[in-house]
Amino acid sequence: MTLYLEPEITAGTRIEEAALELCAVCDRLGMMLVADFNGVKLYVTRSTRPVDLVSRYHEQKNTGVSVHQPVNEGVSCAEETNAKDA
Repeated sequence: MTLYLEPEITAGTRIEEAALELCAVCDRLGMMLVADFNGVKLYVTRSTRPVDLVSRYHEQKNTGVSVHQPVNEGVSCAEETNAKDA
């Protein structure tokens, strides 16, 4: 079973603020988050840094091409983190 959250971001929120909050929530809960920010899907795992999330957002917004998909879709953040540490 795969479980992830899809948080709703309040209108008027800046991408930098959203990235900080999304990364903090993901880290606190230990699960992957998928968020839609101005039409751009943001995939957040425990290894995602806010600055990288902001960069991905701007790159995808400017090109219209998705630059990041969840690498291990269906794998929990803890499993993904353990696999990277191994």
